[in-house]
Amino acid sequence: MIVAFVLLAVLALIGIRFSHFHGDYLSRESTMSIKGIFVLIVFISHFKNYVTLGSVWYDHSAALLCKFIGQLMVVMFFFYSGYGILKQIQKSRDGRYMRSFMGHRFFPVWLQFALCVCLFVIVDAAMGLLTKYTSLEIGLAFTGWTSIGNSNWFMFITFVLYLLVYLSFRFVRFKNELWNVVLMTVLSLAAIGVLFFLKERHWYDTLICFPLGMGYALYQEKIDSVMRKAKVYWPITLALSALFLALWYVDLRVMPLGLRYLVIPPLFALVLTAWTMKIKIGNRVLDFFGKHVFSIYILQRVPMIVLKGVIPNTY
Repeated sequence: MIVAFVLLAVLALIGIRFSHFHGDYLSRESTMSIKGIFVLIVFISHFKNYVTLGSVWYDHSAALLCKFIGQLMVVMFFFYSGYGILKQIQKSRDGRYMRSFMGHRFFPVWLQFALCVCLFVIVDAAMGLLTKYTSLEIGLAFTGWTSIGNSNWFMFITFVLYLLVYLSFRFVRFKNELWNVVLMTVLSLAAIGVLFFLKERHWYDTLICFPLGMGYALYQEKIDSVMRKAKVYWPITLALSALFLALWYVDLRVMPLGLRYLVIPPLFALVLTAWTMKIKIGNRVLDFFGKHVFSIYILQRVPMIVLKGVIPNTY
């Protein structure tokens, strides 16, 4: 498995470009390859759960690497999503974007997810696995609250965040959008509080990166004007990077919960964003995976389930 990470690292270097400042570092085109890298890391992380790893050092090295990366592999998906939605809201000054938000954003994504869950129902039935689940579990799987073999938590959180966006920007209209972002942040913190008592840590420990992306979009022009200056860029970027590495090295065992969930993931998002101001990663292969994040994320487990059932201890 360590070979997969080596190949991914090599792939990330293909087409890399350096510049004094990439003004489009958060454009859809520029973030596509970044998302491609992380969805491939997600794939590798999930794949190891369906195979029997050998005792050789490189198998365990890959497993440790996945554990070390942890939930950071999904941070940028939330950050970019929050950023993109706020930018769309800013473009639609007449409120049209939010009025149609549920129809053009929420329901299309949910429908795709529901169709994928239907596929898992068929696969589970064919493999004789459907009997493991109750009717309630199967029904709730269409919301992402439960799983019948499919990836679910990320989609459930996505649906929750979309609903919070709708509440924060559709029914409440402040003259200053900052207050809408503040409201979105407060509601996100409330969601984290609820999930803390109901679900495992990975359900909520990166959620705050979504409103962070919205806040970044709100102040991007001011941030860019500052970060364009090399004498400012390097001290800030290196300081943020050093702080992140120090906190991440401390690990989660001795770190207070608030710091663990509300500081490290957002700090990672800001560090990576800062580096992409200077370094642009992009090639056709990574762009392809970045364009098909949803399909890869949701459907990747189908062949894993089938192969595990047909070829036990696949590897």
